[in-house]
Amino acid sequence: MTTPRICHITGSPNADPSCFHSWTWVREDFRDAFRWLLEHPDFDSEQLWKTRSKSVYKAACPPDLYSGAVVIKSYYEQRFLRYFLRGSLARREAEGYQTVRNLGIPTAEVLAYGERRSVWWLSSSFMITRFVADTRNGSYFCRGCDGPGYGAPDMMVFCLKLMEMLAQLHRNGYCHGGAHPRNFLWHGSGKEMRIVWIDLATVKLLPDSALRAEKAVADLKAFFQPLGLSDVQKLEVLRKYETCNPAYSGASFENSFL
Repeated sequence: MTTPRICHITGSPNADPSCFHSWTWVREDFRDAFRWLLEHPDFDSEQLWKTRSKSVYKAACPPDLYSGAVVIKSYYEQRFLRYFLRGSLARREAEGYQTVRNLGIPTAEVLAYGERRSVWWLSSSFMITRFVADTRNGSYFCRGCDGPGYGAPDMMVFCLKLMEMLAQLHRNGYCHGGAHPRNFLWHGSGKEMRIVWIDLATVKLLPDSALRAEKAVADLKAFFQPLGLSDVQKLEVLRKYETCNPAYSGASFENSFL
């Protein structure tokens, strides 16, 4: 039996994010393609991920409307009191993407996002991003995920480049909350490796320095745990992080991981 695709895209004319009504924001150069998606709900797609409350699909619009594939992430049945007067996960993720991109960290491009509400109650939300082609995610290097790239030379390249990105986030007062390697797409090799950060719904600004330091350590632990690095490799990676973010450095900091 084929599982039906669930893509809750709303075409509400309300463009400003709100907790009181349905709304949709669409980037100007994606408007024609977005209208086509609304008018052709049977569009071809490939399921990338699915849980009880979230579906992720890859789809393509007509090339004369938009060049390249897109990723549609749809959250549904969000009838929780916690979203009564606060933004949905899709909204928080889209705003997280913009925050991280403003810091100069590469992310996927957000093309559209929105919420469907009835008398303030959230029922579904969605976000559409440009598909990042010809990439793998960081699980490729993880021993804990049986990644085929564990131990390859590019594993350390990936880790060292990631430390620059995490340090940039933390230096500016933000933390992710769970920077798992799978949240990073990469392509290329050696100095030419390029990394794109995805899944950013949990990015938060933390003005309290003590809490920020605690959450920064949590980010690094979430990154290290599935990789299975040796202590020598961890120390090399941590030294890279400390170089990029001297506020968090020293023996006590390193002992949190070794």
